[in-house]
Amino acid sequence: MRSLRDQEFAEFLIHIDDGVEPTKPDDMVRLPLHIAIPWEGPTSWEYLLTNNGMTFSTFKKSAEDRGFLETDHSIRDCLVEATSLRMPYAL
Repeated sequence: MRSLRDQEFAEFLIHIDDGVEPTKPDDMVRLPLHIAIPWEGPTSWEYLLTNNGMTFSTFKKSAEDRGFLETDHSIRDCLVEATSLRMPYAL
């Protein structure tokens, strides 16, 4: 955990718990820029929808294309293979 290695961050967390640092109504806090870890990668939703030059209509389709999720067809294909190897009552 970062709070174990970064004393300044640990103190910031203690100030939040003590009520010294302000929070928003949904208990979110804004990290000071000198504490925040900068992000230099992609920042758009369009990037998440695009893979190998193809833009998908949903995040699920994009994740399936990237191999993060299995398609619904993989379950069906598994059952078809199982029925070809054994009689249906053995499944």
